[in-house]
Amino acid sequence: MKSSKYLLLLLPIALIVLTSGCIGGDTGGAVFGPGVAILNFEPDLSYVDVQEPVKFQIRIQNQGEAKAEYVVLRIYGIDPVEWDLDNSDGTGEDKVVDVGYLIPPSKEFGTQGEIYETEYYGLSPTLPLGIEKTYYPSIRAYYSYETTAMKQVSIVARDELVRLVQTGQPLPQGEDAIYSKGPLSVNVQTGKYIKARTDGIGYFFPITITITNTGNGVVSDITESPADFMGPFSPPEDYGVSMKVSLPDDRSLTFDESCLKYDDRFGSVYLWKGQTASITCRVNLEKAPLIKTDMSIGIDLIYPYYIDASTAITVRGSDLI
Repeated sequence: MKSSKYLLLLLPIALIVLTSGCIGGDTGGAVFGPGVAILNFEPDLSYVDVQEPVKFQIRIQNQGEAKAEYVVLRIYGIDPVEWDLDNSDGTGEDKVVDVGYLIPPSKEFGTQGEIYETEYYGLSPTLPLGIEKTYYPSIRAYYSYETTAMKQVSIVARDELVRLVQTGQPLPQGEDAIYSKGPLSVNVQTGKYIKARTDGIGYFFPITITITNTGNGVVSDITESPADFMGPFSPPEDYGVSMKVSLPDDRSLTFDESCLKYDDRFGSVYLWKGQTASITCRVNLEKAPLIKTDMSIGIDLIYPYYIDASTAITVRGSDLI
């Protein structure tokens, strides 16, 4: 009986919450994922009359593990002139907002990633009486990001491998590459261990580096002002990523000609349809180790990225304008 009594008391409150939600900005868009996330993009009211003041509220956050740089916001999907859009931080006709940078979360200090909030103000457009139209504005967040990865490889000379097998000792199992949280992931395939062998010139082994777009956005060239972009349906520039591979400082490992352009310097990689790229390199061993040796290969990616979020707002026509 006591629980039923409490339930009856809560019902009016629940009804108030449900009905009040019909007039608010409940059509807000959000896009989450590693890197910069759009936490909120929504109008203060989702149903308005003509020439009514409108406010679009935006919140973004860096949820990755690197500093987000050159962060820029641009609203599209509605005509900024027709809606008389304004933003105190915006520039140009499109009111592009230059956010700057957003710092990432800190595991050491237990802090969250930096949040940026802004608002676009405007007036709903004029429509004739009896006409209702739903508009679908979108917000695009551009930024530059970095993903770092490390792969540990175990190198075993053939003679050492024979001794491990004959004495019943465990063989190296290998570990997956570890990488920082961001919209691009990195995997390095080398097998569980490298059995050093010779091809008549020296010891060598192949590695395959795979880059995958695991975020909810697009790798896109933003070297030009985002205000110059043709719009959300124009093809991004090349899906280009800058990649650098760092081998041990003692030069015990070196690349052959196939991957010299990534050897401790940034070279270009292009994602197939913006989704993935695989690069296979041959790594030369200057001298095969006498005993099992673990060596680290580092990978650094720098790339431009953007994400989109959409919302909806309905305008009711009037003959009073």
